[in-house]
Amino acid sequence: MFIDDYEQFIKNEISSNVAAPELRFCSKMPSDTALAYNTLHLYQTEKGLSYVFKTSEGKITRGHSAGNYPSLSQALNNALLDESSIKSIHASLGFYPRDGLPPIELDENRRLQMAIDIALQVDALHRGLPSSSRSGKPAAHQDLKIENIVMDAKGQCHLIDFGFSTSTPNQMKFQFNGTPMYMPSIDALFFLTQAEIDVVALRRIMTMPGDLNCIAGNHTITEEERKRRSVLTDDMIARLHLANYLQTSSFKSPDMTAMALAAILIAAQLNLGIDYDTLQKKPDQAAIIVAYYRHRKESPTLKQDILKALKEPDLATRVPLAEAGYFETLEQLTQSKPIHYLNTYLKQNKIPGQVNDIEKSRALIEAINSGSSPNEIEAMLNKETLQIRGIIRAREFKLPKEQAALLEGEKSSHVSCLLTFAQNKTQAQHYLDLYHHLSQLELKQPTLAPEYQQASRDLVNRLNAAILALNTQSRTPAERFACFNSSIATAINDNRAALETNTGLTKFLDDICTVLASLIVFYPIVYAYQKKHNVHYSFFKPETAVMLDKIEQAQGTLHEQPHMVSDNPADEGMIAS
Repeated sequence: MFIDDYEQFIKNEISSNVAAPELRFCSKMPSDTALAYNTLHLYQTEKGLSYVFKTSEGKITRGHSAGNYPSLSQALNNALLDESSIKSIHASLGFYPRDGLPPIELDENRRLQMAIDIALQVDALHRGLPSSSRSGKPAAHQDLKIENIVMDAKGQCHLIDFGFSTSTPNQMKFQFNGTPMYMPSIDALFFLTQAEIDVVALRRIMTMPGDLNCIAGNHTITEEERKRRSVLTDDMIARLHLANYLQTSSFKSPDMTAMALAAILIAAQLNLGIDYDTLQKKPDQAAIIVAYYRHRKESPTLKQDILKALKEPDLATRVPLAEAGYFETLEQLTQSKPIHYLNTYLKQNKIPGQVNDIEKSRALIEAINSGSSPNEIEAMLNKETLQIRGIIRAREFKLPKEQAALLEGEKSSHVSCLLTFAQNKTQAQHYLDLYHHLSQLELKQPTLAPEYQQASRDLVNRLNAAILALNTQSRTPAERFACFNSSIATAINDNRAALETNTGLTKFLDDICTVLASLIVFYPIVYAYQKKHNVHYSFFKPETAVMLDKIEQAQGTLHEQPHMVSDNPADEGMIAS
């Protein structure tokens, strides 16, 4: 892959006519005077892979790569590691001591941390995560071994030598390349994927078996060689109960992923008390542990946070959010980061498209929480926010199909306004009755005599405007209904004289008034003539107004009567009639 990337880079970025130049990796942008002739200088910037090329004639070309060259980027990253770090893991394990330096003794905590770091690196490579895959795409290393792991100055492990790497980790291996002692038996190569072959090598990095079953046949590895090639000691493996998860004497597919192995090692380090088999069989749980560890490794509450997250009911949605570094509760995320939460849900459920509007995101999240299936959510993506909320209310109120179907018509926004404003199914039915009468008048308009058309058109337009005004969020529901009622009443009064000579239109006006009267009772005021939010009691239907008038008259008559004093001390302060 490295050679392919290099050749493509020369062809695409420099010139197809340039003979293969020398390649030089740089830690920063080189100056003109530091450039070598006919040499491609590569370095990393915030824009990605950048380059400077100086021809044999001295012409200098600078630029930023527009293409994707993962192996070339990875090679640059590896080359810039301090040379002393390349020796570090070898020396630490007693492997290839150089310059007469004795091996560095590692305690068990450091060994376990190294094992976790290596497993996380392989997992990141297989899943295309940034920490190991600069291309952002899944890959398989295909030559994992102790020699191809280095540590930086901070003690963080890195993978190197991607010469055999592929971009098809989930496919079978068709070329038998790699280091024999880290490869499975030859028959296993015909059913294991490239990622699974990597995991075989990863397990052998953790502990090299004494009885080795590999592509070169069965071999016995000496105890001294095992110790030099194993990150974990036999005592650690026994005490942490890891033997069954690190064995490579037999092979099967699917077996263990790098992510599951990383989660098992983390569970051992943090003493999470989780059955390792569960992490091997339930990838969502393993992914949660790995994501929290990657992002919150230094948190003093890491263990408690992981255990709490594992109890959440919707781990499938939680996983990609945690992998992106979002750790609030799902309820908090729907409020603080609705766009990210929704787009994560869409990606998780393989729903094409993205939403970038906050209110629409919140409406769709409300639909998800109300029980809408992924297929239903996908169908809502092309709908307006108000229409989505109307669909949610129709589901909540369990409306009949014929009424819910109104949300798909030309006036779906009007129906959505009415359903969104309604607080319960009874109110919704009344509002839909109002809409039904309005729709009937609209259908009847073309058949009306000319003298009725202008007045009916004005009435319909004003009723439609009143309905849409219900969606105004700056007022309380009572205030919005007061304006709604007033607008419709005024529209009817303004056009009544022109319409009441038509018996059918008169009935329509009466039906509208009846529906309004049935709606008024849902917005009560406690006492007669008392204003609440500037809404007068006379706003209510006539029967209510008459009743309140009688109550006030009775109260006035009562206060006009002389007070009767009771002889009972318990009645002190009471008015007797």
